[in-house]
Amino acid sequence: MIKNKNFQWFLLIFMIISISFTYGTMNASAHDPRYIDLKYYEEDQILSVYIDHGVSNSSYHYINRVTIEFYELPQSLVDSFISDPDRRIESEGDIHRFGEYKIQEADVFDHVDLKSMNGTLMMDVSYTSQPEDLIIHYNYSIECPEWTLILVTAYCNLGGSFTQTLISGHPWYDPEHSMIEAVVPTLVCSVVVMTPLALWRIFGKKKEEDVKH
Repeated sequence: MIKNKNFQWFLLIFMIISISFTYGTMNASAHDPRYIDLKYYEEDQILSVYIDHGVSNSSYHYINRVTIEFYELPQSLVDSFISDPDRRIESEGDIHRFGEYKIQEADVFDHVDLKSMNGTLMMDVSYTSQPEDLIIHYNYSIECPEWTLILVTAYCNLGGSFTQTLISGHPWYDPEHSMIEAVVPTLVCSVVVMTPLALWRIFGKKKEEDVKH
């Protein structure tokens, strides 16, 4: 009976390690773009796109497609931003970085639905490889009126994508993200997975000791 329980425990641990290793290997060899940073230079009419997608074999694993979509914001929403004195930015440094108004993504997407907005696919660019860098950079020449919602999506040739948005002339005023936001979900997941296993091991040993006695 004891040997059978030990075998079940060993089998469970082996399965968990095998699944974790397989998932980790797949995630290392094929993963989505992790982040996109956008900046639109109005004077030069250049959209700068930085994509976080590090690879070790850029001819096998790469960003194979980038799409750029334009959406016309409702004039009523634009007027609400302009007329709100609390949105005005007074710091010259912040104005240089964010434009004249404090606008967060939620301010837009909590009030409008992309499907209901006038959208135009401005660019659909294909690639057959990418630089073997952690962060890759592309510049696109586009003419974009102020207060236009720009939506950029990068696609991995092995599957997955990442989308980032920007309002021309008024980049998002969202708060900076911290490393803890990425660490906490991992810790929580580890606790959820390991706690039942630890309890099983503890109570399993206790039962074995009771059988021996």
